[in-house]
Amino acid sequence: MARATSLNGSLQALSDCYIRVGNDVIYMKSLPSISDSHGANYNPENGIGRSMPTRTFSNGGDRAISWDITFVSEGDSGLRQNLNYYRLLMSCTYPVDTGGNVPFLPPKILKIKCGSLLADQELCVILENIQVSWPTDVAWSDVQYGYIPYKFNCQLSFKVVYNSADLPGQQRILSLGR
Repeated sequence: MARATSLNGSLQALSDCYIRVGNDVIYMKSLPSISDSHGANYNPENGIGRSMPTRTFSNGGDRAISWDITFVSEGDSGLRQNLNYYRLLMSCTYPVDTGGNVPFLPPKILKIKCGSLLADQELCVILENIQVSWPTDVAWSDVQYGYIPYKFNCQLSFKVVYNSADLPGQQRILSLGR
């Protein structure tokens, strides 16, 4: 589960594997399980006398990334931090309350990175879904923060978003990975 430990045995944050929410950064302390998918859409074109239609490229599909995190608390201080990380991620599926003339803005756009696995630089994503598992087979704390497990899992579903002036093509994906 953990990639690195220090001399005293505590988990160390992976500096190049994180989720950025505005100014807040959630560094992974264990490697997340990541899956990445992207598709292409083709339209059938019927021709006279053909037994099968030909296919013409229509458009690219969404790039979807699944990111499964295991949050582990090594002591009571990590309990509150991990709970805050979970709540920060959960808040990214709700609209932003402006308190002004505009009632709400869309949820925040996040940035993710895990080494060069997904891209050489941060990817801009929207969080479409978050699911948490509160396991009962691990120790829980009920002293300072209420009931919180020392270990829990979050499954995140992202869609990659681009500025319309910066949409990727084949050559860019081949050279930059994003």
